[in-house]
Amino acid sequence: MTYKTINLPFVVSGEVARKLLFTAWMYRCAVTTGFEKIRYLDHYPSRTEISRLCYKTCKKFVQINYYAVQACNDIAEIVSSCKELGVNLADVKFRNWLYVESHSARYKRKIYSAIKLIDKKTVEVKLLLDYDSHGTFRFVTNGVKSRRFGYMLVDAINEQDYHCRIYINGWSRYKVGGTVQVAIPDRIWLRYELRDLEQVKLEEVEYVLGFDVNFDRINWVLIDLDCRIISMGTIWFHWLVTQGARTKGARGYIIQELHKLFTRLKILEKRKFAVAVEKSYVLKFLKLVWIKSGKRKNEHYNYKVSRFRARTIDDIKQVATLYALPVIEVDPRGTTHSEEHDEVMRRLGLDRHMASAYLIAKRVVSR
Repeated sequence: MTYKTINLPFVVSGEVARKLLFTAWMYRCAVTTGFEKIRYLDHYPSRTEISRLCYKTCKKFVQINYYAVQACNDIAEIVSSCKELGVNLADVKFRNWLYVESHSARYKRKIYSAIKLIDKKTVEVKLLLDYDSHGTFRFVTNGVKSRRFGYMLVDAINEQDYHCRIYINGWSRYKVGGTVQVAIPDRIWLRYELRDLEQVKLEEVEYVLGFDVNFDRINWVLIDLDCRIISMGTIWFHWLVTQGARTKGARGYIIQELHKLFTRLKILEKRKFAVAVEKSYVLKFLKLVWIKSGKRKNEHYNYKVSRFRARTIDDIKQVATLYALPVIEVDPRGTTHSEEHDEVMRRLGLDRHMASAYLIAKRVVSR
């Protein structure tokens, strides 16, 4: 099952802020101290071994059993990432983070017993704190965009596999600020967000829209069934991903531009088309290969690879689903460096990124 994560900002003060900050700090201490137990092992420990070595250490910092188990799970995820990347456990360094998390069906009712919609744009969150094993606290967040958005939240809480995390961004002497990160299952998200549009069937498709995702742009080409180019363009967002820029708003901008594109092609121009994208899991694997290969093509290569957004393809599929469009994934092999790619560039006068988008769309037509 896949999820969409929404962020609800909040600011709390007084006794609530003190308890929340204390719980988050103790949870961080449990994870970092527990990791020291396995840092210098000569192998990557399994989840069972991590629980056996780290649970008692974590329990010294967090008195609630759930948080101790969750701290061991976080340590296991760190070890899993190190094993996949080939990183030595002794070289791991922790960044500055503070959060409290819940995503276990067993503890769902105990940890987050209520997220209540108070009014159109206000949600009340109830959380069990480690500061007082028998107490809870509530705070109000104003990040809900509409009443429909709030109802979607409440439906997510009633799901058995509900996931929620409170992430602390900053604090002062009197206040603590952060976000409530809620994972909404796709089936609930689609129930509230799906457009009331007629579904386009594959046999009704008259055009194919191909996408090529890059570090700082998205190239798209619309072709007919005879592989003639009808329209093409580029969604630029280089000012959001350059070094030193605040990259947090890049994904929101990309989704907004995709909505504009699909609205123009589907609703205004009334075209029936399919969406062609590369297989996202292949690009995620290739990103790992690029990192491990050690090749550096230019001075900014490391940064570009680390900021490459393979999940942008998931965003394209998500927005296409909202507009009732069929999505077809193709193998990206040969769409960037091949004789066919060079021939398309020469014959149609396209740059290499636009030629890649054209080949992705053409592969769907050739099917």
